[in-house]
Amino acid sequence: MFQVGDLVLLPAHGICEIDDVCDRTILGVTRKYYIMHPLEDIHLRISAPVDGDNVTALVTVSREQAENILESFRQPGVDWIDKSTLRNKEYLDLIKAGDRPTIARLVNTLLKRKYELEADNKKMSIQDIKLLEYAQSIVFTELALSLQTTVSDIAARVNRIIEECASHNR
Repeated sequence: MFQVGDLVLLPAHGICEIDDVCDRTILGVTRKYYIMHPLEDIHLRISAPVDGDNVTALVTVSREQAENILESFRQPGVDWIDKSTLRNKEYLDLIKAGDRPTIARLVNTLLKRKYELEADNKKMSIQDIKLLEYAQSIVFTELALSLQTTVSDIAARVNRIIEECASHNR
């Protein structure tokens, strides 16, 4: 069981901090619940049953691992899947598996795809944007925690790396 102050991963909300563990009665059934908030929105309160399977431990990466993940944005990402329904399922499965280097490679692929489309005056699909935002919130928040900086600083660093690589490839 997690404790107050623990950071956990909640699939629909990314990295959350547990604020309380308490009993709640819903429809006559009393159960223990985690009360938490996403790190990106301290005003949002989320409840999740302690005995549920949607709250998982967050094992933050070390400083060295975080730097390696940042450097991985210089490399190719995951393979692009053309069929959108298959892409959404496969990419969500990658996120749910929780492997941070793989999620970073996914963010890499989605960001590069977004920039390519924008260069052609096109837009990413809503589904791909949501996947990108979700994956970014997980990776960037965790990197910011490990490197003791902000999510916006991580985003800026990643964007610089991707822009550098794009200019070298021209």
